[in-house]
Amino acid sequence: LPAAMVEMYRILRESDFDRAFDWLKKAALDVTCAEAFYELGLLYETGIPGKVKADAKLARAQFETASRLNQKGAL
Repeated sequence: LPAAMVEMYRILRESDFDRAFDWLKKAALDVTCAEAFYELGLLYETGIPGKVKADAKLARAQFETASRLNQKGAL
């Protein structure tokens, strides 16, 4: 379930980012998982030094997808 994958990302992101990011990417394979796109937007908005480069265009695209899916934080 994509929602559970997003939750795994949230749980693991501080202690094991690589594994957490894998969970988030798997969740985003479900194009209806608004939470996954919202979390990806947050991630690309700020970046993670040495892991994920901040990218405003990519962040915006993820937030727009989350918004179309009515994700409250993205709206």
